[in-house]
Amino acid sequence: AGDRRLAPPPLPPRRRRRRIDWLAAGIAVAVVAGAAAGLLAARDEIARAWPPTAQLYAAVGLAADAAEEGRGLLIRDVASERVLEGGVPILLVRGAIENPTGRRRAVPAIRAALKGETGAELHRWTIAAPAAALDAGQSTPFEGRLARPPGGATSLSLRFAAAAPG
Repeated sequence: AGDRRLAPPPLPPRRRRRRIDWLAAGIAVAVVAGAAAGLLAARDEIARAWPPTAQLYAAVGLAADAAEEGRGLLIRDVASERVLEGGVPILLVRGAIENPTGRRRAVPAIRAALKGETGAELHRWTIAAPAAALDAGQSTPFEGRLARPPGGATSLSLRFAAAAPG
């Protein structure tokens, strides 16, 4: 009887495996880069939808673009109440504007809007800026008044007004 040597098992195709590994790594990098770009590009919308993120963006220096009015500033502690003055119904809106950034920021006017049950805007007006600018870490109160607010309003929306053209 002779020695029969068994052939070693075939090696796995390493080149194919390496290509798949590189492809998976490339896809993962593209997904992370796309998500980061989306978070950067939509930072204003994200901060408006979820205000605590404005502080996060400011902390990492992404709210430093002074070209956009109100960037990095927060509207906080908003309260509204209806009162009568001389028989005229008045809607009082109070709150504070805060600058959590590390830089001085110009304070724009506030755009206020009353909305109905469906979310449709019933009336809008502008509340004057309570200060020209806020230093880093400063806040200032604001108050707006609307005489004869429309009936049917169920919610109030506040955001910084765009800069006037020119």
